[in-house]
Amino acid sequence: MQILDVANLKQGRQFPEPLFHNSGRKLLSAKTDLTALHLKALARSGIRQVYMADSARAVLEFCNTPATMVAVASLTLGSNVEGDLLTPDGVVIIQANDQVEDHHLAALRDSGIEFLIARPAAAADAIRATLHDLSRVLVGHMEGLIKRGEYLRAPESRTPFLATITPPSAADLLNMGSTQLLRRRLSSRLQPIYGLLETGKQPEFNVLSEIAEDLLDLMRAEPRQFSQLALMTARRDDYLPDHAVSVAVLSMAIAAHMHLSVEMVREVILGALVFDVGMLAVPKRIRASSGALSAADKERVRQHPYFSLSMLEQVPGLSPIARLMGYQHHERLKGQGYPAGAAGEGISDFARIVSVADVFAASINPRAYKTAKLPYAALEELIHMAHRGQVDTRIIKALLAAIGLFPVGSFVLLSNMVQAQVVGANSSRIDRPLSRPVASDAGSEAALVDLADPRYGHIKVVKAVPAPALEMAAAVTC
Repeated sequence: MQILDVANLKQGRQFPEPLFHNSGRKLLSAKTDLTALHLKALARSGIRQVYMADSARAVLEFCNTPATMVAVASLTLGSNVEGDLLTPDGVVIIQANDQVEDHHLAALRDSGIEFLIARPAAAADAIRATLHDLSRVLVGHMEGLIKRGEYLRAPESRTPFLATITPPSAADLLNMGSTQLLRRRLSSRLQPIYGLLETGKQPEFNVLSEIAEDLLDLMRAEPRQFSQLALMTARRDDYLPDHAVSVAVLSMAIAAHMHLSVEMVREVILGALVFDVGMLAVPKRIRASSGALSAADKERVRQHPYFSLSMLEQVPGLSPIARLMGYQHHERLKGQGYPAGAAGEGISDFARIVSVADVFAASINPRAYKTAKLPYAALEELIHMAHRGQVDTRIIKALLAAIGLFPVGSFVLLSNMVQAQVVGANSSRIDRPLSRPVASDAGSEAALVDLADPRYGHIKVVKAVPAPALEMAAAVTC
């Protein structure tokens, strides 16, 4: 424990442990480079002393500040908390008057936290403005990168990742069971990362990197079909890590078809895996609401890119590209987005990629307040958004080249009145996918039909359809 006078803090200094307010709230993470903006924010706050310590509890005990320890085991899902609950690292995980949600309990479990600190109510508002000012330092850094034009454009590569992939000669539908299992495993590996970020702990960058490499390997092995992973959602109402897997798969597909290098595609995957972690700070009652939100609730939603920035600062090795994706993924080309109302060239290509992937993945996933769209309908809506100037047409074209008009795993009605399942995309003919007619006999297996093959030029896709009941499907030979 060390008491530091704010007036004596110097720009450029680092501290081996976090700096805390006397209320136990963490102000700055360990090894943060103090900038002039940090010092100005602390000076404006009126805070005269900060505490360098290994935990919030140590600060509270030293300052003789009354605090109640709350056992995590005593928390009840769905119950309201009266005051802010802090982790031992000084991070508010549940705000006053919010409910205990399943992701809170999962994060505390994954972080090995058994007790929380009920912060004295009088301290809650006293440092809110200070914390806001300190968080704006990260925003200032991002805005500085944008003004200097750094990391805004995604350069095409002379040796793009996509050019290194040779599609296999045979194409078979990915095994549904094994693909679902792969999705669950990817989500399970990502969930502890989200838990650590939510509780203020530092996750291992290697875990994110390994997931990214696994996705790259999958695309190398199944370039026409791997995007099926994005359609196989967990069908849970609120599960951010699972949504992130879908977005990462779609983002890497887009990046690959924009002819980016393997290094750039990898950066896109890493950013897409964590771009929306700030939504963990938005209560589920707001995220799942089907009605009009209050002004305060709208503001909490609009703040979540800032929360993402703060959380992503805890990930060592993460590049500014990932932070830009988290900060700008809700910006729109004509300036209608948030949090900064950026427009046109001021929006990073990387953020544009993850934005389109996020909209598509959210559209095909059912929520409590809306039904899921067919993948074709979700793509149609994105095309309309591009025509309205909301999203980048280049990104939509790359998405269509990657997954086709009828994504892998979806069902279509062919012009010969055969229902078929799409098992592969043709980037040169996005409207003519590789498909397999649905057989009426559960024991039979119809032959693959590549609609891009001139032999099947007389057949076309009439429309996308819901998944058929097997007993209603007709066996037809093309």
